[in-house]
Amino acid sequence: MLFLTKSRGLVGFQSQHAGYSYSGPPAAWAYKSLDVSKAKRVFILGPSHHHYFEACAVSLFTTYATSHHFSLQGGAFTNMSLTIDQDEHSIKMHLPYVYKGQTFPKIVPILVGSISARQKKEYGRLLRPYLDDPENCFIVGHTLKQANCPQPPADPPIWSSIKRLDELAIESIKTGRHKDFTEYLQKTRNTVCGRHPIGVVMGALEEEEGQEPKGKFIFVRYEQSSKCFTLRDSSVSYASAFAVVA
Repeated sequence: MLFLTKSRGLVGFQSQHAGYSYSGPPAAWAYKSLDVSKAKRVFILGPSHHHYFEACAVSLFTTYATSHHFSLQGGAFTNMSLTIDQDEHSIKMHLPYVYKGQTFPKIVPILVGSISARQKKEYGRLLRPYLDDPENCFIVGHTLKQANCPQPPADPPIWSSIKRLDELAIESIKTGRHKDFTEYLQKTRNTVCGRHPIGVVMGALEEEEGQEPKGKFIFVRYEQSSKCFTLRDSSVSYASAFAVVA
């Protein structure tokens, strides 16, 4: 997970994305880094799991169960259908944590589809004014490697190779340059679930910093749901982080 608030100099990047028993503990590390008690608006960006589209979509609901809705203006944003909104979990998983920090804040749910690098920069540009507002907070949901093990095990152990792949993803994100993260994805073909919302936020930070963000992303926790040793094993990787905003 990634957090971003101008007032505290933080962006939120969070691992909360799957079942709480797996992703809940690493998510807590990210939320511990963020104070949402004074935020007037909380932007929550999550990847789409049930519907393919090439845009960013906002909710048509005026309220969620734990939060009020804030309308986001902009012709580049489409609307989620009510069914897609109800079925998608990547945003809702964050709501209990946000509610714990502040009862019934206004939220801006943004579902990010399969968008290009150019679109990520464009959506980042559109969101930058909201990033500049110290009363706003940004939260991004993601996971790193989602692995089963189709190849025979070899040295080093499969789980260790997965960890190394995740470490390379983390290093590319820590540069703050979306180009580096994109090159990592193209080279490794790692299935980073959340790569599109991560790219949007990185695009916004690049816009904020004149294309040269440096040393912004700080990762505070990394976990694997289980360790892969054999072909029958599976694993999901979680990483929690925040980003310092100048």
